[in-house]
Amino acid sequence: MAKRATRQELGDLGVVYNRLFEFVKSGKRPADEAIAGLQALVDGKFSVEGLYDRYNAQLLTIHEQMALLREYNAGYWNYALSDEDFERVFSEDDLEHAQQIDDLLLLYVDLGSPDATFETWWRVIRVDHDNTRAERMCADADHLRLNSSACNYERGIHLVHIDLLANWEPSKGRMVGNICQRSEKKSRNLAHAEVLAAYAYHPKLLQQQDGKRLPYVEMAGYELCLPDGTWVGVPRLEWNLASNRVLLETDWHGARQTRHSAPEVWSD
Repeated sequence: MAKRATRQELGDLGVVYNRLFEFVKSGKRPADEAIAGLQALVDGKFSVEGLYDRYNAQLLTIHEQMALLREYNAGYWNYALSDEDFERVFSEDDLEHAQQIDDLLLLYVDLGSPDATFETWWRVIRVDHDNTRAERMCADADHLRLNSSACNYERGIHLVHIDLLANWEPSKGRMVGNICQRSEKKSRNLAHAEVLAAYAYHPKLLQQQDGKRLPYVEMAGYELCLPDGTWVGVPRLEWNLASNRVLLETDWHGARQTRHSAPEVWSD
């Protein structure tokens, strides 16, 4: 005989259904993707724990991010941002956003070039954590570029949403090359340095990555030139529980990953 659902379980299920409906209504998820999610719920393929609400209390508001951003600018970036850059960045309405791991409103700084922006955000992360960076993880202008699925920003501070769970397929896995092809048909962009920004603001969240409850991340909005001269590499960021340090590695588009997401970004 099947186990009867508790009142709490039914309530949690209702929350999941409601959120999927809101995603479709707002255009953040295609209808067919939401339908597949509902079917998976019915089939018991994943639990309501997919809401990841346990992380909500750790996620910073835009106001809190702004305070940190001013510290980064003064302490790490030698005042790369001017007072004008900080003016009129957000409105009062933005402060009311309910932060979620799959819809995190982010103050993102872009310095106008992929390599400079990458190193700017990586500096914040490596100051906060012991780290290992692969020797072949070269992020200069000759080895790092944005692909056609990434958002190319003007220099300055931007308000963007990021889904840190996007393109995470723990059961069958997926390849970055396929994600890039699919992203051309979607309204959202593949994330690049926005990933570094999200985890720079949230160092304790980074330390909870394990590839099971919280995925490692590939920055699929980037392309890396590998030693053979092909542009099929992608930066990978993950927390290593054994060594208690953050790893910055190079992956390639054809590697099938089950423990990594490829975050996506969008603007209102």
